[in-house]
Amino acid sequence: MKKTLILFVVVLLSLTAVMATEKVSKTETATLGLSVRILEVFRAIDLTKEQAATLYEGLMDAKAKMDEMIGEKTELLEKLREALINDNEEQIKRIHEALNKRAEAFGEIQKSVITLFKENITLAQAEKLKNIIQRNIAGRFQKLDINPEVLRERVEQFKENPRELAEKLPEPMKEKLMNMTPEEKERALKEFEARAKGAMENMKQKSVEMKKKATIMKKEIGKKIGRLIFSPVFLDTLKDYAGIE
Repeated sequence: MKKTLILFVVVLLSLTAVMATEKVSKTETATLGLSVRILEVFRAIDLTKEQAATLYEGLMDAKAKMDEMIGEKTELLEKLREALINDNEEQIKRIHEALNKRAEAFGEIQKSVITLFKENITLAQAEKLKNIIQRNIAGRFQKLDINPEVLRERVEQFKENPRELAEKLPEPMKEKLMNMTPEEKERALKEFEARAKGAMENMKQKSVEMKKKATIMKKEIGKKIGRLIFSPVFLDTLKDYAGIE
């Protein structure tokens, strides 16, 4: 059950990730391009017309609630501004409590959206979306000149004993090493060991940086969930795909 829930959370992240690099523009060409990209994702996961209709109705209901809450929050913030100017401590406290309740209610709406996808997207479709987001992130890493597989391989190589690595040196270098005196050989091996450890630490640092960038990407994607799946272009495309008049 836990694995199932995780997959359906990935649905939301994946759906927005594949569109995260697209900038919503007011121009008709950009809007049409984004709509086409959304439709390609729907087709890629074999989303049915019935599923699209259910998702559209659920998202529209959630959007109506969110819009209402945003309006209420705006009113509360205006009152809070006035209370802060007038130094009205009692009213400030009361408004903060109301804002906290709105935040909790907003969180419940987000949970309802996750449930909406959980109940209306199959595991196979969730898996396809997960693969899409993985390809999307891998592509972004390539633009940053970061290859996760190469980094992992190099880190594993440097975990080996540096003295064993010395045996894998090209023959000319190995021959030079073998012709050294015992003292020179020991000194050379220690220098090689130090360089290997330094290289390993460098690879580890790059791996850490890669993970940090992946975390940042996921956070950015998470922040864009509302803006993208509740955007007019997404909702209109979902509506048209479902065949709703």
